[in-house]
Amino acid sequence: MNRHPIPRFLLASTLVYLVFVIYGSWVPLNFSPKPLGEALEQFAALPFADQAITSATDWATNCILLTPFTFLLGYLIRLARPGRRAFLSIFMAGVAGVALAFFLEFTQLYFPPRTVSQKDLLALSLGGFIGATAQLRWGGVVGQRLDALWRSEQGKSGLLKFLHLYLLVVLLFSILPLDLTISVVEIYHKWNEGRLILVPFSGLKGGVAEVGYELGSDLLIWLPVGLLLAMERGSSPVQTAIQVGLLAMGVELAQLFVYSRVADISDPLLAALGGGLGAYLARREQKLITFISRRSSTFWYRAWLAWALSMLMVFWYPFDFSVSPALTENAANMLTRLPFLMLYQETEFHAINEIVRKIALFLPGGLLFGAALSRSVGSTGGGLLWLLILASVIEAGQLFLPGKVADTTDVLLFSIGGWLGLRLFEAFRSVGWKSSQSTLPKPAQTETPPASLADSTIAPSISWKHPQLIAFALLAIGFAILAKLPGVPYNIKELIAPGSGGVFSIVGISLTLLWLINGHFLAIHKLSSPFRALWLLPLWLLVHALVTWILLRLSVPLESIHDIVGSPVLDWIWEFELIGRYVALHSAITMSILGAMILTARLSRDMPMGLLPIWCLWSLLLAGPLHAVIVGHAATDNLIELMRERGSFPYFMLLISGVFFASFSGTLLARLLAFGKHLLAKLSLILVAVVSSVACLWFGSEPMILKYGKVFSAWQFLLSSNRSNYIDGPQLSLHFAVAFTGYVLLVALLQYSSWKSMISRPCNANPASKRH
Repeated sequence: MNRHPIPRFLLASTLVYLVFVIYGSWVPLNFSPKPLGEALEQFAALPFADQAITSATDWATNCILLTPFTFLLGYLIRLARPGRRAFLSIFMAGVAGVALAFFLEFTQLYFPPRTVSQKDLLALSLGGFIGATAQLRWGGVVGQRLDALWRSEQGKSGLLKFLHLYLLVVLLFSILPLDLTISVVEIYHKWNEGRLILVPFSGLKGGVAEVGYELGSDLLIWLPVGLLLAMERGSSPVQTAIQVGLLAMGVELAQLFVYSRVADISDPLLAALGGGLGAYLARREQKLITFISRRSSTFWYRAWLAWALSMLMVFWYPFDFSVSPALTENAANMLTRLPFLMLYQETEFHAINEIVRKIALFLPGGLLFGAALSRSVGSTGGGLLWLLILASVIEAGQLFLPGKVADTTDVLLFSIGGWLGLRLFEAFRSVGWKSSQSTLPKPAQTETPPASLADSTIAPSISWKHPQLIAFALLAIGFAILAKLPGVPYNIKELIAPGSGGVFSIVGISLTLLWLINGHFLAIHKLSSPFRALWLLPLWLLVHALVTWILLRLSVPLESIHDIVGSPVLDWIWEFELIGRYVALHSAITMSILGAMILTARLSRDMPMGLLPIWCLWSLLLAGPLHAVIVGHAATDNLIELMRERGSFPYFMLLISGVFFASFSGTLLARLLAFGKHLLAKLSLILVAVVSSVACLWFGSEPMILKYGKVFSAWQFLLSSNRSNYIDGPQLSLHFAVAFTGYVLLVALLQYSSWKSMISRPCNANPASKRH
């Protein structure tokens, strides 16, 4: 009988895992020789009774350690000796696992400060037999799946293979360091220690740079996953975002049972955004290929140089170079230190995180150098050499920086990252993009071509004559009646000027609301091109804010404006300080309304997909500066005291998210009223958006304010009719429900005619669509 050939990758995986287990058991490799007889006597004298299991996590970790090894080894034995009985092959793998467990524990006697215990020996042996038994029970099924997976991977491009490997690394990294727990008590400790975060973005800490780095890195980690799903399944960006978000949600649920990991509800939201961006890039691969192919080698070398300088700045900050008397000793320690020893000094998660981060930082360098080499005569080896030189320069420079530790391990990790970048670019070049283009979803013939939305003829199709005049009249009448009703919050009544000026206030406020909610339709057709939207969107926000300021300034008492943005404190000329503060506050709110409209239009395929990522990009870029102006440098605490933790960045973003979800509910309802297709799906989305908005607004607001000699919440302050009697309990919930529902309905009714005009004109302009 011919033997089944052993797959090289499986054998390599088994050997690599074996080396990993041995190395991890011997680190820090502080070998201390002793006579063999003495070691055997010491090992035999280990008291089992004194080795009580004090930690279920340690026991589970040791038990799991050898399970993959014996599972793989059993599979290899079955492939190498197919004529033997399966039970005998598995028994051999289990015995090998027990032998390895004895070997690891015994040799730890020679590597202090490692501790040797019989409970670890028992856990390792048990794990070995569990792996072998699992091979006996599920090995055949797993083998068939691996074989099918291996065969399917052979027909894929190098880029897809790389992305598959990347997805596997992301999933494995998410559950490391495998300090698993199923104890309710330990999960409760995670909650108390702040490692179980159920309020989105409430776990963000540090300054704007730290928060931006954390949000950006979480988003970028999942971008390749979205790229992979879009290339393989042909999913749209929205579908891909949902798929990636659900995958990330599963990862967060798994991290709930990994004691040292932080489970954060924000991660699935950022993952969905990153996945959507990846799908967007997959839809634009031809433009990306064209851009890369048209750039000269000089361009790519300059880009690589800029990246290299940024790496020097990152690792040499704060640039306090000095020549220490211990320079020679530090250099000797750097050259003689065992690999990964410094990482071992911290926790397992810290070590894994540092490894991944340092590899990822040099991966773009490899990509850029690969692009440069593809346009000039050069070998991959030359690019890897330059990356190795840069890594060595970084570590050599750290010898002169107090507080930095130069380590050859970092040189190794940087080089691995650069090499992966070079290989990734080679895989990227080898992709058959034209053939893969057919796998992407093509727009249905009944859909309006996105280019038509950029046509200038759409602007007149949004009729601002009769529907908007009717909406304005109804809004003015409704606001006048609302101001006279009992139980209406005094903050709303104070917006109307006393006497005959009240009529002018009602007219101005009605125009302001109409412009605030509906004005963005005038600019949507101008923003349909992503490249135009990149610079036009912030300009539109400024124009929209200034128009709103003029309307408010002419219709609302100045005292009410001071209550919101504060009185001037910077001694600027005229009203520039008030205008600047209002523009920042207005931009934070209207960015959410505009984003809700863009998302609704994209979900309904009323506009090309490029605008949504541009909006996300500007939202992330403006979040920090707007928070600094509105909260950090506020001229009054009237707004800050209404936000939880006095407007800390996470709760500020939570409130803005609440406005976004509330606006999204209204815009989606308006779109549903204007064109009633996909009723169930849109109603489900509206329900999800409503729940999300209520949660964000409720948990982002301050629950306890001490002012005017009373204790009340932010929503009691906003929704009570006067300061003498603050509503609470069911009455407060009722007022909140009425106010929230009123806002959603107001957005839906004001935007109804604009949505109907937007979707009717392009359809009529496309005769072919009528035939389907």
